[in-house]
Amino acid sequence: MVKKYVFLLLTGLIFGSQFVATKFALMEYSPLEVGMMRVVFGVIAVAILCPLLSQGGGHLGVPWYMYALIGFLEGTLPCILVPWGQQQVASGIASVIIATMPIFAMIFGPILVQSERYHWSGILSIVVGFVGVFILLHPTDGGGSIVKAIVPELSILLASASWALSLVLIKKCPHDAPIRLTRNILFAAAIEIVFVWLVFGHPSQIGFSTGPFISALLLGALGSGVVYIFFVLLIKYAGVNFAAFSNYLVPVVGVIIGVVFLRERFDLLEIVGIAVIVSGLLIETFFGPHASQDST
Repeated sequence: MVKKYVFLLLTGLIFGSQFVATKFALMEYSPLEVGMMRVVFGVIAVAILCPLLSQGGGHLGVPWYMYALIGFLEGTLPCILVPWGQQQVASGIASVIIATMPIFAMIFGPILVQSERYHWSGILSIVVGFVGVFILLHPTDGGGSIVKAIVPELSILLASASWALSLVLIKKCPHDAPIRLTRNILFAAAIEIVFVWLVFGHPSQIGFSTGPFISALLLGALGSGVVYIFFVLLIKYAGVNFAAFSNYLVPVVGVIIGVVFLRERFDLLEIVGIAVIVSGLLIETFFGPHASQDST
């Protein structure tokens, strides 16, 4: 079926290119401003698309505090941490760190979801993945504090863990209207992050620059909006396991775009770390308990 490959490609391209868009947005805006615009533009995009997909109304049975918690983990926290980290981290490296999200999901899943269990393939994926992270996060310059050198990368790693935790919590919510659920979660995140921006940001000093603003607009509308539509359709047409392949496109797209448009370069240890992380993801995809359950 051609559709599933189209949606896979679109999902991977959007997820993978978000880090370059973040870099361009940071040329004018602070990390908090980039995060705020991303969430706000994202919820606007999803709100517009909901009625077009016949998911405009009705109550999902999700309590407000769950929206607030998932919104914080899905939008508020990671959308601030990633731009903050990307001030010092190459977009390609950022895309690889975010690709660890399924590894964190394997850790959180059995703890929070009753039906999930630890499996040998998942444990091996976690171990191999974190070996890759350890290699990837080595400081590349010889001077300065090691802790200071890896803090920006650790902030992106924390964002990856936050996104993974939000996805695990979303599994506990109703699944009959995923786009509407996404809209409500992003709406909660928008309220939270705008409040944070008003308190800790500088609303009166925010400027306007065409290129960075368009980057922030696309980052929100596509990276926090339209991409969820494609991901839901990908799951619908091909199943969860096939949709997981989009995780491998994220670092590939992120690294390629970073090299082509930002002239980023990677040392040998970074390349080894990338390869080890991807290997960890592949173990669970091909040997996990759900490897043969999805349609092809």
